[in-house]
Amino acid sequence: MAVQACACIKHKHRYCSMLLCRYGLGQIYTKQEKHTEALVHFELAAKINPSSSVLRCCCGIALKKMGRLGEALTQLKAAIAIDGRNPLARFEVAGVLVALDRCHEALAELQQLQEIVPREPAVHFLMGRVHKRLQQPEAALAALNTALDLRPSAADRAAIKAAIDKVHLAEDEEDEEL
Repeated sequence: MAVQACACIKHKHRYCSMLLCRYGLGQIYTKQEKHTEALVHFELAAKINPSSSVLRCCCGIALKKMGRLGEALTQLKAAIAIDGRNPLARFEVAGVLVALDRCHEALAELQQLQEIVPREPAVHFLMGRVHKRLQQPEAALAALNTALDLRPSAADRAAIKAAIDKVHLAEDEEDEEL
């Protein structure tokens, strides 16, 4: 009996090591912006632990970076199905929905996310951008000002201020300004 327990522990340890190795390699490739390679390792890790919301989220982010938005949305929604309170997965879903020009769905996702992380400036910033796209300047300004009030980093603060300055510009006017 003890021998079987030891074999089981060794077997479990090997899977744990492989999982961590694959996840770690995926993170390294992500930092190097080698998203195809990162995806391979995240998918292999997800096969070892299919109930990991984090691994599904990593797969979705890699797919998003590769421009495979439909597949990214599927993976990110799978991450949310596993853990409905995964803030990164919800934020990334909102970003993919915005990229797919599904702004009303993105706004609904951001409102759910706001309940999970109410003091996250990036959530309010993205909400402001979505409201602007939906031609709701007052709501956009409110969200962007809330993002500023939450004390974002200096770089984020500059981006938020720039977005506030552009709220009343039309999309085509904004493109000309760049």
